[in-house]
Amino acid sequence: RLKDKVDSLEREEGLTTGALSQLTSQLKDDFGCNSVDEAKTILERLETEYAEMEREYEKSLRKFEEAWSEKIRKEKQ
Repeated sequence: RLKDKVDSLEREEGLTTGALSQLTSQLKDDFGCNSVDEAKTILERLETEYAEMEREYEKSLRKFEEAWSEKIRKEKQ
């Protein structure tokens, strides 16, 4: 019974190690990361860039609406 438990834990460790290796390889292939810490740093940078792009989009949308909303409203009538 104890041997079965040990065998089971060894198989689980092998699967976990394989999964971690595969995910680490995918991080390197997809994002050029060699570690989870590098991935976190890249994620933070991308989130910051995304937030800035979102702010710029909202700003551009407001300018567009201010400039064209009256013309669009008249065209619909």
